[in-house]
Amino acid sequence: MIEFRHKEWIRESVFEGLEKKKAGIVFCDMPMCHLAQMSIISTHANGAKATYTEGESPNGSTRYCYDYSENELAQFIPIIKAAGREGKKLQVYFNNHPNGSGAKNGLKLKEMVAEDFL
Repeated sequence: MIEFRHKEWIRESVFEGLEKKKAGIVFCDMPMCHLAQMSIISTHANGAKATYTEGESPNGSTRYCYDYSENELAQFIPIIKAAGREGKKLQVYFNNHPNGSGAKNGLKLKEMVAEDFL
């Protein structure tokens, strides 16, 4: 798996090269990294300010302290469905863990995807 953090890498020639090497790509949804320009996932309106502040915790945990809304999670469903239609293997990870939001958000997305595929 490769995670690009600049939109210039998101191009067909890169996808073709990754496919030849049987490598996957990671799309990261992270506020204030300008990644929304390269992915179809939106950035967090209410988490961005809290994520990158001067008063950040000494261990950087505030960077990952975010709880997705149901509407934000719903934006992942078209990506999941498209990957399924194309026969692609898709893995979704949540790293927003300081308050247990990652597990909560992962379970909610799983529930939403299951409902959508019934």
